[in-house]
Amino acid sequence: VPMEVRFFGAGGMKASKPKPGLLKQVKMYRADLVVVSLGCNDITTASVPKDIVAAVLDIAHGVSTILVLEIGKRGAFRDGLGYRSFASQGARINQLLVKRELVEVLRLPHIRFPAEFMRDKVHLNEKGLKKLFYRIRSAVCRYM
Repeated sequence: VPMEVRFFGAGGMKASKPKPGLLKQVKMYRADLVVVSLGCNDITTASVPKDIVAAVLDIAHGVSTILVLEIGKRGAFRDGLGYRSFASQGARINQLLVKRELVEVLRLPHIRFPAEFMRDKVHLNEKGLKKLFYRIRSAVCRYM
């Protein structure tokens, strides 16, 4: 199915603090579907899952379908954030998103930790990225 794909993200960006002009760009483009990748930058010791979910919904306001990559595992933490806090907040964010209409949380069960992560235990390696790409592509194709 022919489609046009646009990338609006930026490395290191947080859902709660989108890059300047991001919301305007997404609205101008009038996307039918938006894919949101939440991750390590979004969860901190001070983050609140409800606020992160609200930010995702703001980013994709007016879009008919939002695909959100589930917050998966990671093995390295900073700024006092530990495994328990990260896992707890990630699970709560995933849970809150699943309850929303027009939102599909893409589960990533085939990406294995730590085998498909880089040495930093935060970023996916080439094999993990390939699996992520195919997962996103298969989900997007269901809506086209």
